[in-house]
Amino acid sequence: MFRDTKEKILVIDDSLTFLHGIKRKLVEAGYEVSMANSGPKGIKALESFSPDCIVLDFSMPEMDGDEVARIISSDERYRHIPILMLTGMDDKDDVLRGLKAGAADYVNKNVEFEILLARLEAVIRKKILYDQLEEAKQRILEQQKHIVEEERIKVLLQITGATAEELNQPLNSLLASIEMLKNTDDIPPRFQDQVKRIVEHGEQITDIVNRMQGIRQDGRLYLSQSAAETDSWEQSISLLVIEDSEADFVTIKELIAAAWPNATLTRASNLAEGVETLSAAEFDLIFSEYRLPDGHGFDFLNYLAEQQLVTPVIFVTSQGNEVVAVRAIKSGAYDYLSKASLTPETLSKAIQSALDDSRLVREMENAKKRIKEMATTDELTGLHNRRYFTDILKREIRKSRDYHTPVVLAMLDIDFFKSVNDTYGHLAGDCVLSELGKLIAEHIKDADNSGRYGGEEFNILFSHTTLDEAYSRCEIFRSLVAQHVFRHGGGELQITISIGLGGTDGSEAIDSEELIRRADSALYAAKAAGRNQTRLYLKSHEEAE
Repeated sequence: MFRDTKEKILVIDDSLTFLHGIKRKLVEAGYEVSMANSGPKGIKALESFSPDCIVLDFSMPEMDGDEVARIISSDERYRHIPILMLTGMDDKDDVLRGLKAGAADYVNKNVEFEILLARLEAVIRKKILYDQLEEAKQRILEQQKHIVEEERIKVLLQITGATAEELNQPLNSLLASIEMLKNTDDIPPRFQDQVKRIVEHGEQITDIVNRMQGIRQDGRLYLSQSAAETDSWEQSISLLVIEDSEADFVTIKELIAAAWPNATLTRASNLAEGVETLSAAEFDLIFSEYRLPDGHGFDFLNYLAEQQLVTPVIFVTSQGNEVVAVRAIKSGAYDYLSKASLTPETLSKAIQSALDDSRLVREMENAKKRIKEMATTDELTGLHNRRYFTDILKREIRKSRDYHTPVVLAMLDIDFFKSVNDTYGHLAGDCVLSELGKLIAEHIKDADNSGRYGGEEFNILFSHTTLDEAYSRCEIFRSLVAQHVFRHGGGELQITISIGLGGTDGSEAIDSEELIRRADSALYAAKAAGRNQTRLYLKSHEEAE
């Protein structure tokens, strides 16, 4: 079983004998089950029981399953719940009506329970993916709201002409005075409340400046389109059909043409040819005979897993049995279809379902990747954001102490960046920041990590590097930036940067805050000396060079 918690199943069937029998089996399989012996009762049960899947009989006296499915699928509260339709042995019309009404899949009512269970797990697996994807998208939206809010604050600050650099110096003086007040024991009682408020306000200002320094930009939201927008039978898809029988291939080709007119087919006659074809081209879906002259379906699934290929596979076969079908689905096949019962309608549903599942898996991976990027990456520059870079810095300092190896932190700041925004506009300023991030990533490839510290300040961390070595590399980069032409909106501009370097040889007890202080002190010295230069923090002098 693929789940850690009990999924909930609502079974709707007019036969009490069937209801109690399937409930017992589903409970033994680890599910929580609720029953309803008519369509209206099943719909009513949804108000108090929130199932992960509905098992619905098609033929019921009071209300047929397709009508129940249509009501449930049209209700915004319940349309996300997948429906597994139970049909008669040869009722292809019932299958089609059920699928059109909104059923996610169907299974013969008289089939072995293991087959029903495998279909049920496949349907629930898709719902779990949908739920996880929606949760991931919500997390992305929440992070995007935070980014947009920071952007709004940034614009307001730029309008007023305030920058973190301008506030830093008076803030440091204020904090020093506050620290003195906190350590003073003889403050008259009548001033103690005022001192307390000063301390609180100082902390608030510090938080604001820190946020200014860590502002991220670019409020774009990257979310995939919904299935309704991207998937339909009119969609152009590429199919690989692995089939050794010429007659069966012709039949499958004709059925696919009727089921999915815009499908392009490529044929392979055996597994070896299928593997070779896959190595040369990409496909949206694979149809494969289960038993082939040079192997069977599980060999093929194992090959796909080893190669980390996620192309969905549907077995279409005249051989095998229900045990094989269950094993195939649990092993990763998206479906297992009998050639004898193939119709354009069932093929169309199988194709759509496989494409939906495959898209969900891709979107889930993309959403996870997006969440990770948003948690670690600065949107505008593509470098590490301040929080993540600080974690890296702490880790590298620990390694430096443990192994007595040198580490150097470079603090880089764009000279007179406010004038870029004032002269060329904030979009041009964003363009400069983005382009500078690309230059850092491209030309300082041997730097272990780099990030945006906030505003127009950047970090570069050099491990196993001395101050002199880091100085030489930063000077080369500083000269490169000074010669680089930044282009925006048809215009051109050039900038310079100042760099401060602080380091340790690994023999002293130093933390990330101290290393940042040293690099920041050296950067301040570079700016005070006229900008467009690199300065070292020299421990022997306890001051910037």
